[in-house]
Amino acid sequence: MDINSYRSAARIIALGFLLCSLPLSGGAFADEKNLTVRIVGTSHPSSFNQLIYVHVFNPAYTPADLAGWVSASELIIDGQPSNRTGAFSGPPGLAPKGDWEGCFSADDYTPAIAAGKHRLSLKLGGFQSYAATVKWFNPVDWRQGDMKSRTKEIKDLASAITEGMPQACVEQWLTKLDGGVQQTNRVRYYLDPGFKVVVPYTQAGLPGNKHAVVSGPAQSYQENRIRD
Repeated sequence: MDINSYRSAARIIALGFLLCSLPLSGGAFADEKNLTVRIVGTSHPSSFNQLIYVHVFNPAYTPADLAGWVSASELIIDGQPSNRTGAFSGPPGLAPKGDWEGCFSADDYTPAIAAGKHRLSLKLGGFQSYAATVKWFNPVDWRQGDMKSRTKEIKDLASAITEGMPQACVEQWLTKLDGGVQQTNRVRYYLDPGFKVVVPYTQAGLPGNKHAVVSGPAQSYQENRIRD
């Protein structure tokens, strides 16, 4: 290869690096190291909402306004923006070189995601996650089924509660604590009509940012609610 060929190849490589670093629309960068999104929930339509599981990393050496990032965030659904309208209950800030994992409800964005297949990404904090094809379904009323279908969807939910998932995500699905004495590091939840789900937790994160995450398989079974 002569010197001109080497120079041409070098220009092509340099152009490739430049294109990879160009911002996406709205000034956001697609960088899966800084922002990743996936959909979590039951594998089939159920009464439990699908959730948008978010992991965001602050690459700066200064703190970030996480609450501000979330407030200004957008879901991009098939190329169209859906604006954040819901409140954010997570930490207000993000430490330098720190990260946060949590779950957003689709109800926090307007317009909502319609049932069906979509290309979905999230803009947050100056970054945009890579778009992924997702199958979205609207929740159904479990009362329209029977005990067999209710048992199945609760077992399906228990399988969707995976190790490392923040407790705050789990408790968007499991909103009622069972009565009586709770075990240390294990929380027992109640679901109508007569089901329990037990989830083990452990503390994770750096000092000052400790939070509970799932530490093992969730278990579901039938049992009447314990009254305090």
